[in-house]
Amino acid sequence: MRRIKVLAHPLIFLLTAFIIIAGCSSDDHSDKTVVATWDNNSFTAEALRDSLIFFYGSIENAKRQTLKSRFDNLNMNLDKQIWLEEARRRGIDKRTSILLCCEEKIHTLQLKEEETRDKESAELVFQMYIRDRVITEDKIKGFWEKDQFEMRAKHLLVYIPPEITGDDTLQYWQKMQRINKLVKSGSDFTGLVKKYSDDKPKGKPHDGDLGYFRWGRMVDEFQDAVWALNVGEISEPVRSEFGYHIIKLIDKRPLNKQFDTSHILISCSNRADAAERTLANDRAEMVFEKAKEKGSDFVELARAYSEDRGTWVNGRIGFNPRGKMHENYWEACQTMEKGDVTGPISSDQGYHIIKLHDIKKEEVSLDDHTERERIIAMLMEFHAEELSNASKTFSDSVLNANGLKYSQAGFNLLLNGVNSPELLDNQDLDRFSFFTEQELNTKVVEDKSKSVLIGDLANKYKEYGLPVGKISEERLKGEIIEPLFWDSYVKDLIKIHDIHNHPVVVEAVRLSSEHIVLLELEYELLLENVHPTEKEIDEYYKKHILRDKIPELVESLDEKREEIIKNIRYDQLDEVKANELKKLKKEFNLKINKKAIEEIWPLIEPLPQVSIDERLAAVKERRRIGKEAKQKRKEASEIQMQLKPGSTQTFLRDGKEIKVKIGEPRPADKEKLSGKSTSRVKQSKPGQKKVIELMPKKTGN
Repeated sequence: MRRIKVLAHPLIFLLTAFIIIAGCSSDDHSDKTVVATWDNNSFTAEALRDSLIFFYGSIENAKRQTLKSRFDNLNMNLDKQIWLEEARRRGIDKRTSILLCCEEKIHTLQLKEEETRDKESAELVFQMYIRDRVITEDKIKGFWEKDQFEMRAKHLLVYIPPEITGDDTLQYWQKMQRINKLVKSGSDFTGLVKKYSDDKPKGKPHDGDLGYFRWGRMVDEFQDAVWALNVGEISEPVRSEFGYHIIKLIDKRPLNKQFDTSHILISCSNRADAAERTLANDRAEMVFEKAKEKGSDFVELARAYSEDRGTWVNGRIGFNPRGKMHENYWEACQTMEKGDVTGPISSDQGYHIIKLHDIKKEEVSLDDHTERERIIAMLMEFHAEELSNASKTFSDSVLNANGLKYSQAGFNLLLNGVNSPELLDNQDLDRFSFFTEQELNTKVVEDKSKSVLIGDLANKYKEYGLPVGKISEERLKGEIIEPLFWDSYVKDLIKIHDIHNHPVVVEAVRLSSEHIVLLELEYELLLENVHPTEKEIDEYYKKHILRDKIPELVESLDEKREEIIKNIRYDQLDEVKANELKKLKKEFNLKINKKAIEEIWPLIEPLPQVSIDERLAAVKERRRIGKEAKQKRKEASEIQMQLKPGSTQTFLRDGKEIKVKIGEPRPADKEKLSGKSTSRVKQSKPGQKKVIELMPKKTGN
C-alpha cells in the first residue's frame, strides 16, 4: 500500500525545483530557443541543458548522452509540470478536506505542511544549539584540509593489554626502545615488523602495511603521527590505546582527483553464483584481450560488448571523483597513465575494462554546500559521543529553564508499577492495568504550565503501549515522559528565532506540498478509473492474503476489503497515469521542438535494438547457468541417506539413479571412551604472543 513519504525522492525534487525557476516561463520566452510548449507555458533549450548537466553530474557527461536520454530528461520535467498543472486545475492544492491518499484519516494538506515545517525547524534547532557547538568552524576547516589526502603507512606494534597500567607498562616501553634503536641503525623496517610486531592479521601478509586510509579513520594519536610525516620518514614511538607504534609513511596521494574514463561492463552482481561470476569474468578477460590489441577501437568494443545500459553507446563515463567510483575502480585508475587500458576490475556491478582518457584536479572549496555537508556528516560520525553529551546538556538546560520537576513519590510509583513482575512475564498485558483509580490520579511531573498524572501517560500510550521489557529510570524519563513537554519547548525556540521562515524550511514545505498534491492526484485518478469487481477482490484475497494459511487465523475478507481495493487500484497506477497523461498532453496542446533538442549538442548514435536484445539475452543466460549450478549443489546437499548398516540407499542425482550400500559404523575412539579431552581447539602455548590487529577508529554509538 502506498504511504505518503515527504521528500521521498530529494534529487528529483531538487532537480525539478531548479528547472521550474530556470526554465519554465509564461509568455516571455522570445529571446530563448523553446523545446516544448503547453497551455501558456514553455520549456527552453537552456533549461534542458541545465537539467541534463545537473542530472548527469557534468557538462562532459551530459554531452555524451543519446537523443533518447535527452527526451527522457525532458519528459521527466514536463510530466511533473503537467501533473502539477492538473492538480491546480482541480483545486487540490487549495483543499482543506482529509487526504484520500493518506492512511492517517485525520491528515489534510495543511497538517502535512505543518508536520514538515515543524520537522525541518526542529532540525535547525538541533543544528543551532547542538551540532554547531560541537562541530565548530575550526573543526570543519581542519578536517577538510587533512581530508585532501589519503595516506599509506606501515607500522610496528608492541601491544599492551588493556589491563596493564602504570609502572607495569615499563617492560613494553623498554622493548619498544630496543626495537627503535634497530630502526635508527638502518635495519630493514619490514624485516623488523615481521620479527617483532604484535599486529599479525589473519590471512594477510605480516608486513605491517595498513593500506590507504583517510583522516578520521584511525585513533587520534596514530593519525596525528602519520600526518606529521613526510613520505619515507619513520616516526618515534607513539602511544595509543593499542600500545606503542613505530610508523613509516609509504605514500601520500591527493584525493581531489577526477578521472575521465570509459568502460566496458560485463554485468554480474556480488550475490551471483560462482558459476555465473566465472562466466562473466571469462567474457571480461576476452574483451580485455581485444582491447589490448594494437589499433583496437574502445568505442566499438563498448558498443559490441558492454552491458551497462547507461554507457553502452560509447562506453564513456566522463570525469568522476572518488565518491562516485567503486573503490576497486578508483584504485585501478590511480595506477594508470593517460591512454592506458586495464581490467578486468571487479565491482558490485560486475567486471570492468577501463580506459583512462584524462586526469584533472577537482577544484572544490569548503564554500561548496555539498562538500561542506559531506565534511559535517563525517565529523558527526566521529564525534557521536560528544554530540550525545551536548544533546543531554542542552536537554537538561531547557527542562530546567521551563521548571520541569518530578514528584519522586509519583515517579517511583510509576516506575515500580510498569516494571511489576506480572507485567514483565506477560507482554500482552496493558502495563498501566494494575494501577488503581487513585494511583492513576497521582502526579508524576510538572512544569510552569502543566502537570502530568499517571493516568495521562496511560491515555497517551494506550494505543501503542510501552516498550517491551524492563524500563530503566533514565529511559522512562527520556523516552516516555519528557517527550510530552518537548514539542512545546522546541516550538518556543522556533518562535524566538523565527525558524519557520528560514529559507531551508520554506523550500522543504514547498517540495513536500507538491509531493503530497501529486499523491492525492494519483489517488483521485485511481478512484475515477479503477473499480475492482467482487471477483477481483476475492481472487486478490485468496492469492495475497489467505494463500496457504488456515482461514480461522487470518483476517476475514470484509476486514481486509478496503486495503485490498486500494492495493488493486495501485497495481494499475502506471497504466492509469500513462493514459491520463496522454489525454492531458493533448488537452494542454503540448508541442515538442525535436530539432531544437537535437541541436543542443552533437548527437550520439544509439545502439540498434537487435544488439540490445542480444546483450540482454547473454546476461540472462549467464544468470540461468548460475541459478542451475546453485540448485544442483542444493539438491546434492539435501540428499539424505538412512544410515542403517547393511542397507542400500537409492537416490537420484543429475537425473540418474544411484545405489549406495551403507557400511558398518567405525568403532568409537578409545581416547574418547577413556574420558580424555577431545577438543579440536588448539590451545595457546605458554608465553605465546597475542594476535592484535590495529582496527579503524570506532564511530557512532
